[in-house]
Amino acid sequence: MISAMEVLIDDRQFNVSQEDLNALRKGDRKIFENIFSAYYERLTRLAEVYLLLAECKLRGSVNEAEAIALMDEVRKYHVGMNAGDFDGVADLIAKYPERFSSPLDVLWYERRVELAGEGDRWFDLVRSGRAASVMGAIYPGVDWNKHIYMPIGLIEQGNSGNTLTAYPDEVYPDPIE
Repeated sequence: MISAMEVLIDDRQFNVSQEDLNALRKGDRKIFENIFSAYYERLTRLAEVYLLLAECKLRGSVNEAEAIALMDEVRKYHVGMNAGDFDGVADLIAKYPERFSSPLDVLWYERRVELAGEGDRWFDLVRSGRAASVMGAIYPGVDWNKHIYMPIGLIEQGNSGNTLTAYPDEVYPDPIE
């Protein structure tokens, strides 16, 4: 169990006590505000870093063994640091072949579960190319070729001399001369 945590933000070190960590886990935002006062930066947990690195190894350099080891570390943490009784990536693929056909399927599942409520799901769906299939069941009739991207704001469109549109694939008609 972690007794204290050191957090570095902009080369500034913050020491967080066990009591504050427990309060943070219970959702006490005041503790967070007191500790980090003017620094409302996004905190990235080690599990998220492991899962991002596993994605890089699966999709980039294609080092499946290292990616599986990283995902297993994240899974092992949830059942206890020294627990030998947990379902690793290979176990999940063997037990649930209808759901997991590859380590990449397990990765997307792990990211969904590990980062639930943190606002990363949409970006994972878009990055993986699964947004239309997953969200299409929830929102039928939506043009996913257009609405998969966040629109470009009016200010940015104006600053571009109106060469940008709200959605990248829209085409402006030729100006009348």
